Amino acid sequence: MEIPVLITVVSIYVFWWLNGIFKVSFNEKTAQVLGASHGVLAILVLTSIVLASYQVYFRGFYTQEILIWSCLFSAMLMGGFGNHHIKYRLRRMYYRFMFFLPLRSSLLLLIPFLGVILLLNTYGSILVNGDDIYYEDDTIRVEQTFTGVLGAPHPPIVMLKQGIFEYKQATLSIPPRVFMGLNGLKVVKRSAKHYVLRFYYHSYDTDQKTCFLVDLSLN
Repeated sequence: MEIPVLITVVSIYVFWWLNGIFKVSFNEKTAQVLGASHGVLAILVLTSIVLASYQVYFRGFYTQEILIWSCLFSAMLMGGFGNHHIKYRLRRMYYRFMFFLPLRSSLLLLIPFLGVILLLNTYGSILVNGDDIYYEDDTIRVEQTFTGVLGAPHPPIVMLKQGIFEYKQATLSIPPRVFMGLNGLKVVKRSAKHYVLRFYYHSYDTDQKTCFLVDLSLN
């Protein structure tokens, strides 16, 4: 989702710049609806952060990313096109801060090396890639997590789906040679709570494709 996010951010700034020429902004009712929507999104984002500390997440691989970016975009729209309808100074300052947040984050690039790492780690932890999903059905999802720009690859994790939430299961116990040379995954579902994961990886010792079995029992 990197390209759509970038296009949206650039579009908001371009329309804001044009707004200084053509003087177009949201009317009061639109600003109220957008402000209320942002409030709901902000609550959902804060809720997801609290739940994540307990290894619980809203269901869906892209859900967290959509909530975070929707919250930011709604705040940017308010800060750029509806701020004059806001009566309270602190709220105006908040929306203005959120509006320029993507631009301010680029100031990290002024810090040699460390700034680039911090920026990439920040956006990398928010942006997700569908290629990180190894397997998914109505009960589980096996996925790779982002460990940082300089972080070593970690074993895949299993997310258990129940209702509108997902629960992070224990990290799979897999030798580094398996997930670092992973070529494919085949899943055999024995029962609703029992899976057998067949990880196929390239063995550099034997220079051939090898299978590693993981017996998965869900809580």
